[in-house]
Amino acid sequence: MVRRFSSVLLVVSDVSRAVEFYRDALLLPVRSHEQGGDFAVLGVDGFEIMLHSDRLDGNAGRFVDEAVGAARGLGCLLQFEADDLDGLYERLVRAGADIVRVPQVEDDPPHELIARDPDGYWLVFAETRRD
Repeated sequence: MVRRFSSVLLVVSDVSRAVEFYRDALLLPVRSHEQGGDFAVLGVDGFEIMLHSDRLDGNAGRFVDEAVGAARGLGCLLQFEADDLDGLYERLVRAGADIVRVPQVEDDPPHELIARDPDGYWLVFAETRRD
């Protein structure tokens, strides 16, 4: 039996750029990253986002070639619970995210913000506002 889902690995074109995006826009703590390295880990509340370079040799490179190819962001949609969608929206814009849907105050909860990261991965942020 699976006890919990612990991580997701995203193949990215530039690990340092992806770290900056997830750290600065989403305020996710960086758990592991060497500047210029091919791998990084960010996480919160027991869940990790692993960022893996697409410029790898050996088994990891084979995985990237066979499973991902040149495509990025396909078939993966990351969903987050978030506070302060307005502040998050501003950070995403500053980080250069492609905003797909801005938060709408008149929507019934949960209020959502949808964006794509620099590699095209879809990010959905939901906030249930309590009045």
